[in-house]
Amino acid sequence: MLLIALGSITGYFERVFLADFSEEALAGSLNGFFLSRVFQAACIAVIVVGQAFVGLYHGANQAKNIGPCVWQLIWFSLLSIVFVIPLGFLFERLLFHNTAIALTESNYFSLLCVFNFLYPLASALSAFYIGRGFSRRIVFFILASSLLNVGLDVILIFGWNFIPPLGATGAALGRVISQALLCIVLLGCFLSRANREAYATNLWKFSPKLFWHYIRPGILRGLGAFPALGDWVLVSRFMSLKSETHLLVFTIGSTIFYFLTFFGDGLMQTMVTMASNQMGKKDYSKIWNSYFSGLILLSIFALILVFPFFIFPQLFVNCFSSSDFYFQLPAIFNQMSSWLWLAIIAYGLNTVSLGLIIAARDTFFLLGLYCTFWFISFVPVYVTMNWLHWPADRFWLIVMGTNLTACIAFLWRASKERWKVDSWQPKLPITDITLSPNN
Repeated sequence: MLLIALGSITGYFERVFLADFSEEALAGSLNGFFLSRVFQAACIAVIVVGQAFVGLYHGANQAKNIGPCVWQLIWFSLLSIVFVIPLGFLFERLLFHNTAIALTESNYFSLLCVFNFLYPLASALSAFYIGRGFSRRIVFFILASSLLNVGLDVILIFGWNFIPPLGATGAALGRVISQALLCIVLLGCFLSRANREAYATNLWKFSPKLFWHYIRPGILRGLGAFPALGDWVLVSRFMSLKSETHLLVFTIGSTIFYFLTFFGDGLMQTMVTMASNQMGKKDYSKIWNSYFSGLILLSIFALILVFPFFIFPQLFVNCFSSSDFYFQLPAIFNQMSSWLWLAIIAYGLNTVSLGLIIAARDTFFLLGLYCTFWFISFVPVYVTMNWLHWPADRFWLIVMGTNLTACIAFLWRASKERWKVDSWQPKLPITDITLSPNN
């Protein structure tokens, strides 16, 4: 959770800085972020399922299989360039070229699209540690990367000495530089002598058979990210064009929402690691114990959020005190705070349940469910806001309903306990289809 919180905090600072720079910079960067997030999430989704294999090998005491597994995930990250860049620019052109914030959005998105491969690459290298339950070193590295990102944001967004103020472009550039340095450091640690000897991290050769074995379960989940998150891109376009109030509810609400969803995302990653370890050990009785522990933590988090949302709401509002739209914020936040709080909790319920499905590698079900997100997310937003003329703050009520619906579907599927099917081992021994340690 701390690991993902660092990324959320960094993004929150970035958007606060961009709000101080201009409302256009904030809105444009958010649209660019949501579109780039589709491709990042699609690639990372494949890696997260691969992380489950690391957990399975760790639980089964097959340490020498972990290095080759991670290398195939690294190859996938690099090969993702082939489809991300052309598709990214195509969708960006179709969706945002006729909006008032098109130029700002394009400048922000272009950099993130070209260097999209850095995000699954960092996830693949992190999976080597997280999949084994050792995340302290990763937290330290990402803390350093986050601090660097925030420092670069200040310099590149507002300018410093000979560096001109770059606004949203500077924010994207700060993300890319800090992410690239993180990947370099993680790769160096992954290839250390100790890891080469213990986990065979020197077995770097691309193996089509192994590659397909490790990415196949995640491919369907990755494809599912397009309909699952693509509807959010359409929502961002719709809310941007609807009215200034709708745009403000969406931009400020999204800034706070994605700042606080680190808890749900952290629970999901933890569920994948813990559940896959138990599946590797065939200790199935402890899987549901982990799930209920996650619910207890989520309940505590919900109670903590009562303070900034309802008792001291100025904590969020004052973050935007230097923005042009600050005078409108108290009233708007008061209207949407209840729905936004519920949406964040519902997101946590969704993700902790999703962790069980990912650990079980039930990807066909995930793809089918994700394809229905258009009907439980974008369609309700369009109907209620455009036809029924609901107030803008009710947007977060719909987000809550979307996440609760997904949570119920995941729990129903998890009750089938498909993880008892023992089908995760490669059909051929790894040493038969990779380089030998001496090579």
